[in-house]
Amino acid sequence: MGTNCKFRVIEADRNIIVAQVYSQYDGYPTGLPKRIIKWLNKGVVGNGIPSSLKPNDVFFNGATDLAVQLVIRCKMEQCSSITEPGGIYLINDSPTIYTYDIIVDEEHNQIEFIGYNDCDQQIFGGTLGTCLMELQEIV
Repeated sequence: MGTNCKFRVIEADRNIIVAQVYSQYDGYPTGLPKRIIKWLNKGVVGNGIPSSLKPNDVFFNGATDLAVQLVIRCKMEQCSSITEPGGIYLINDSPTIYTYDIIVDEEHNQIEFIGYNDCDQQIFGGTLGTCLMELQEIV
């Protein structure tokens, strides 16, 4: 049995969860979550697709677009193909060993990431850069 986790994508201005993505394994902070933070850190969040966007640019057109891309990215990270069944699921709610909030602030073009253990205690969090530094210390 693996270390499960869920990612909650939260739209900051309305404080609503737009999606919850469950991973069956590799959910410890320095596993899949760290790889997701690195991927998010390469991206830019905004409202409206810029005309200057190039094919390899990582751009999130708001929280809902980020949520869709997160599902695809998790499938790419955890499965041999995005059509492989299992491993990654959309859920309403489920208890997990770790919970990770991805807070998308479209107004300020920012993404914040917060990690919690199974007792709902925050174990790290802040800007993506801050999280990467904190995770370096965990290893």
